[in-house]
Formats: sequence, C-alpha cells, structure tokens
Amino acid sequence: MRIDLFGVSTHNLDSIDLTIPKGQVVVFTGVSGSGKSSLVFDTIHAEGRFRYLETLSSEVGWFSRKRERPTLVAATGLSPTVALEQKAGRKGSRSRLADLTGLGPLIRILYTHMGLPVCPYGHGPIRAADVETVVRRLTALPQGERLTIAAPLSGSAAGMASMLMAQGFTRVLIGGARHDLDGPGALPPHEGFDVIVDRVVLKESSAPRIAGSVELAYRMASGRAVVLTDSEGRVEFHEKSECPVCGFALSVPWPGLFSRHTRHGACEACEGAGETAHGASCGECGGNGWSAQARAFLVEGHSIDALMSRSVMDTAALLAPLDSAHDRVRQAVLEPVRRKLERLIHLGMGELNLDREGSTLSRGERQLGRMAALESGGLTAVTVVLDEPTQGLTAAERPLVLALIEELKERGDTVLVVEHDPAFLRAADHIVELGPGAGVQGGRVVFSGTYDQLLSDADSPTGAFLSGRKALPEPRPRPGAELHFGFTGLTFRAFETLGVSFPYQRWSVIEGPMGAGKSSLLDALHAAMTETPLEEGAFTVARG
Repeated sequence: MRIDLFGVSTHNLDSIDLTIPKGQVVVFTGVSGSGKSSLVFDTIHAEGRFRYLETLSSEVGWFSRKRERPTLVAATGLSPTVALEQKAGRKGSRSRLADLTGLGPLIRILYTHMGLPVCPYGHGPIRAADVETVVRRLTALPQGERLTIAAPLSGSAAGMASMLMAQGFTRVLIGGARHDLDGPGALPPHEGFDVIVDRVVLKESSAPRIAGSVELAYRMASGRAVVLTDSEGRVEFHEKSECPVCGFALSVPWPGLFSRHTRHGACEACEGAGETAHGASCGECGGNGWSAQARAFLVEGHSIDALMSRSVMDTAALLAPLDSAHDRVRQAVLEPVRRKLERLIHLGMGELNLDREGSTLSRGERQLGRMAALESGGLTAVTVVLDEPTQGLTAAERPLVLALIEELKERGDTVLVVEHDPAFLRAADHIVELGPGAGVQGGRVVFSGTYDQLLSDADSPTGAFLSGRKALPEPRPRPGAELHFGFTGLTFRAFETLGVSFPYQRWSVIEGPMGAGKSSLLDALHAAMTETPLEEGAFTVARG
C-alpha cells in the first residue's frame, strides 16, 4: 500500500512526483523553507481532509470546497488525515490539560453514567424513584411486613379535613402519630402532615395494590410519597429528581452537561469563565465555571469541579478502588479513563492538575499531551501528520514520543513527520529529504529511502552531515561579558523568589526537563526587558 503524488506544485514545490509507503513512519527533513510543510501539511493533509469531507453531507462538502485546495495533478492512496501542528497555547483560552489530552470527553462520559446525584447546595443525596422502583423496593421486604402508604402535604390538616374526607381519606399522620379526621377533639398543632392513602400487609399478590397507592400519593403530593414499615420506619420517596429540602430540580445527565463550553454546563453568572466582568472570582460557582447542574453529580464523593482540581496522579488513585469487573457499562466507561491517566503518568505529566490552563503548559507538555490525545482517539488506518513532535523535549523525553508514534503505526496508521532530530531519522522506516536549499532553491525531492541509504547518498546534504562527510565549523571563542541583565526575587508560576542573570550580547541556553520552567523564565525575561507587568507575578530587575 502506498500514497502516490504527481505534479505537486503547492507553494515552492517544483512539480514533484513522490511515492510514500503506507502503514509506516515516514520522516520529512531538509533545511528550513525547503518545502517540507508545504508537502506534508498543505498538500497531503489538506487533500486528504478535502476528499474525506467531500464524502459527507452536501453541507459539509460545501464547507470543504470553500477552502483553498492544494496544487497537484493527481494523488492516489490518500486516507483521512489527522494533523498535529506546532501551536502555542492561546492566552485566555479555556482549554485545559484534560481537554488537550483527550481526557475531558472521557471524564464527561464517566460522570454521565456513574455520577450520583446530590443537592449542590449541601442538602444531601437526590434519589428519584418512579412507581415501579418503589414497588420493587417494598415487595423485597419480608412477607407479612405492615406498610402504611401516605402523601405528605403542607398546611393544616384541620383546614383540609372536609375536602379530604369527601375524597374518602379518613386518617392522617401528625408527628408520626395517627389521627382520625372525624374524631373527637382538636388535632395537635402542626405544620405539615401525611394523609394515609393505604395500609397493606405485604404478601405475594400485593404489588398491584402498592403500585396504585403509591401512584395516588405521588399525584396528591406533587411527586412525593411516604411509606412507614415495620423494619425500616419512615421512608420518603420522590418521583422527581429534585432536592426534598430546597427543591433544586436535577437535569438528566449527559456528556454536554459536564462541559463549561455548553450552555447547560457553564455557570450562568460567568458563562464558564470562572470570573466576572470585573475580574473577580464568580460567587455563584466559586470561580470554577461549572453550573450547579454539573456540580450536582458525584463520582467517589467528588463533583466535576473538585475532580478537575486534582492532579493526574491523585485522580488515578481516587478511581483505582472503583470496581467494574462485574458491570459491562461501568467497565466500558471507567477503563478508558484509567488507561488515559496511566498514559499521562507514564509521560511524566502525573503532577499536573487536570484543570491546568493549556496556555501555562510548557511546549513539551503540550506536545506530549496532544500526542496522547492522538494515540487514544479511536480512529485507525488514518494518516497522522506531525510537525517536529520532539520540539521542547530533552533527549531523555524524546523516546516517549517515539514510543507513541510506534503505537500509532502498530494500530495501522501512516505517520508522516516533519523532523530534524537525528534520533528520529534513525528510527524512521522511510525518509524523504527536500531541498537542496530554501525557497526557490528548494521544493525538490533530494532523497527518498531508508536511513542507511541516506548516509551513503551523494546528493543528500543531511546524509553528508549525519555520516560525518561534512561537519559544522567550530564556534569561535567569545570573551566574557561585561554587562548582565536579570532579576532577583522572581515569583511567577512555579518560581519562588528566583534570582538569575544573563550576559549581554552573548548566546545563553536555558536547559531543563519538561515543565521545569524554561518557557516561564523566558516570559518573565521578556516582561522585564519590555517593562511589562507580569500577570500574577513579581520581580526586581537587576542590571550590572
């Protein structure tokens, strides 16, 4: 199987013909501006997306035709494409770590199927029970059990006595004691009472009678019923999903309810932002951005906002005790969440909170997170297009990306990668080099083949350097810098009272593992040099 391209002239590409093997990892390399992205993203990805959208509805096809199509004569063997380009997190974006990694949709499904309803205002569980549920509960009691089925009403029984007796009801419960409506003497003072609808001694044939009595109690008391039993005492049932104390009415759970990007899941006051127009934390949701409806469901005692404030590692530990072995639905819902959490821990992201803003993640964290989302996307036999996936990662972290890409290949995907990393080139099944130069000096296929063939190819600039036939000149020595610029007392993101300085007119390198604060330090340095205040941070400039 293969992808065949003919006469590709997108941007600076010089009417190239190329055959690309499918089901393999293919790396595209070459100098900057040689046409790698024009070929991989603007041609293969764009054409594959266009053809896939054309197979859908006429409305979607019209949308695809509005996009500029790549310039080529013909292409065969294309499959639907998924692209992961280098994009920095947008400042102010509501995207969170859970969304970036593909964990968010899984958590929303988890809450839809396993969330236990409670009153979000602290009044305890909300348990809805239709007539059939009540009957099942009561008929499960021992035979011979005495049941009193009643309708709880507000107000005074004395004031309603005539109406109730006209309907055939003669007894009420006030404070748990029985009273006759037509009996001698006044009823005791009270606020609210229970009208006795029926008294039943439980036996095998009692189910129809219980159903009718419970249905009548629900009609009389607007969806509420009370049953007194010998073994359990007073038990209240609610036909509607609402809080018996404050009347909070529960929505039917669905995945969109647990997203701050939907009308139902977002807090009405702040529209999901967590802050008001004046920048203060929203009082209605406590600054978390979720609606009361979304916060009314608990998994392992945690509402959606509480769960999302936990780290990846803590969430994995929280869900670990949940048993799904004997429930296929719970297993189908819970296991993907567990696998995703384990994957993120393996990728070194276990300490990050699920609700961490995407714009505050390091480039390496964003890259690995988006790779993890691709790996668990569920699509197979597609073409996955990646742009320098090892960018922002240390040499120790790059094998994690290679392992993820190998998994994509093993499930049947074709992986096309724009990359310069020698380790990546060595791991590739096939390499395509474009060049030999940039712009009008590039746009041609210089080499197409395996890594070993690349090393011996006389026309490949990349092969010449990797094989040692060419080498970069030694850098000239530079004298020590006389002036320095930096800060003292830097408090910003992960930094606490950091002091650091950089030499003027010298090349400085900031190194460290993923998430160590390299990008944050550059952001702070830029703010200091441009005299721009830091958001939620402070420092003192040091020059000398």
